[in-house]
Formats: sequence, structure tokens, C-alpha cells
Amino acid sequence: KGGLLRLLLLLLLLVGGACAIFYLIGPDLFAPATPVREIATQKSSKMKVPERLMPVEPSEVVKEEVVPVAKVAAVEERPLPVAAAVAEPVVAPIVEPTLAPVPTPSFALKAGSYLYKRKLAQAITQIEKMGYKATSSQSLEPHEMTRLLVGLYAKPLADKRLAEVKRLASGAFLAAEEGKYAVYAGSFLSVDVARRSADILYQQGVRVEERQVKVDLPRTALRFGEFVTRTEARKVVRKLEKLGVDKLQIVPLK
Repeated sequence: KGGLLRLLLLLLLLVGGACAIFYLIGPDLFAPATPVREIATQKSSKMKVPERLMPVEPSEVVKEEVVPVAKVAAVEERPLPVAAAVAEPVVAPIVEPTLAPVPTPSFALKAGSYLYKRKLAQAITQIEKMGYKATSSQSLEPHEMTRLLVGLYAKPLADKRLAEVKRLASGAFLAAEEGKYAVYAGSFLSVDVARRSADILYQQGVRVEERQVKVDLPRTALRFGEFVTRTEARKVVRKLEKLGVDKLQIVPLK
């Protein structure tokens, strides 16, 4: 009995060992073997260099784009577009530039008034040289004058006598008086000037008689310029006075 028991234990050990060995190497024994020819072909295909390169058609070339990781992440994280209502365009209001207010002229200059045409023409010339355009206005003013009467004549004789006197006095003229025509050698505002003229006529054989009359004479006033301030107007007054234009006044602009 003792020997039989030892024999049974030995058999159990052998069976257990055989089971352990089969467990470890059994799957490899029953796995299908890799064909030797295929392995050799795979190894040789890696090392083999083709004798002639075959041309590749352009249409068959595929370019692979390498996309950076950051770009891919941005594309993946971008939300899907959502249809939104189309807003009306906002039109900004047009703002016109603010212009500085233009100063309004308040003053003008008045020159004159002039009785004599010669002085009037000189004043207009100097004003125009300063770049201004003068406007004129006239008013009648009574004056005491001295006239030098040559004589009273009928019309035919008066015309003949006037022609003779005009050779000596350019200011000679006719005036209808007392049913006849008076020939005057001139009309003078100054008595002294009238008497000097009478002396010259007397030396030429023409006798005259002084007559005092009151006559309404036209005075001509000149107005020009548009000035914002009195200071600006005074500067022009000083310049014109140096040029001989007198009786200048600063007046309101109308």
C-alpha cells in the first residue's frame, strides 16, 4: 500500500506539470506558422531599389497639407454659424463744419463835399488808388457869388459878344435877364479872385460891372469803404490826408 500511494502521487505531479507546460507554450504550438516566402518577400521589398522610376501623372499627385495643431484646435472650437437677423446699416449723421462768424462792417468814410470839379476829380483819383470805389451824392447849397457883367444885349449881338469875351475868360456865359441876354465874364465865390479877373479884362479893353447874387450850387460828397472798426477806418484817413484828400469823416455804414 505504501508503494502504491507513492506511485499515485508521482502521477499527479506529472499530470500537473504537463498541464502547466501546456498552459505556457500551448498557444504558440497551435498558432499558424508564417510562410517563409512571404517574410522573405517583405524584407527584400524594403531593401530593393527600383531600376527605373516610373513617371507620375500630375493628376495623380496628392499634396498633403500639414495643418498646425493650433489651427486645427481653432477650427474644432469654432461654433457653428447661427443665422442672425440682418441689421440695417447705421448711417452716421453728417456734421457740417462750424464756420467762424464773419465780422460785419459798421463804418464808412465820407469825403467832401466839393464845389469845384477839379478838386473833386483829384479826390476820386486818390481814393481809387487806395483800392476803393467811391459813390457820389449831390446837394444844393446857397452861396453868395460875385459876377462880372459885361452888358445886356439882344440875342444875336449877345452871342457875338460872348464869343469875344470867351477868348479872354473861359468862364463867360449868357443869362436871360429883363427881356434881354446878359453876358457875364465869370461868376466867382471869392470877391478877390473876381476883382483880379476884372483887372485883367480891363487891360484887354473889356469893362465889367460887379454884381452880387445868391446862387444854389451843387456840392458833391464822396462815400467809400466798409470798415469793421473805427481804428481800421482811421488808418485809411491818415493815408488819404497825406495824399491831399481833406474833409474826411468816419460815418456809420448804411
